Amino acid sequence: MTIFDEIERDAKAGTQGSWGLTNADVTFSVRGGEGYSTNHICEMNHYREDRGPEREPNARRIANVPRYERAIMAAKEVADAIRDYVYAETEAGDEQSPAGYEEVFEEWDRVEVALALFREATK
Repeated sequence: MTIFDEIERDAKAGTQGSWGLTNADVTFSVRGGEGYSTNHICEMNHYREDRGPEREPNARRIANVPRYERAIMAAKEVADAIRDYVYAETEAGDEQSPAGYEEVFEEWDRVEVALALFREATK
């Protein structure tokens, strides 16, 4: 199983929707789902001085996991689309056939769609 398989599996099985960070007096709470109130993901207490300044940034990182997953999977799709385009281009060039270039154009369309999805995922 690749890291992409693991991300896809866990993203499907985990809490759906956006995740967000709420800050109370003593706790950073990461919640997910509709309005961030559906599912409690994790909680980081910060009422003790010895816990360090990294608690809020760590909580923000956890809250961003779904965004990171979308960006990673979109990058994978870009890489796969480019690979398939290069393969189709190579095959069409070997055949010297106009019909072979139809697949090249289809694969290039897939590259453009994948790039658009990547740009959207990384906003």
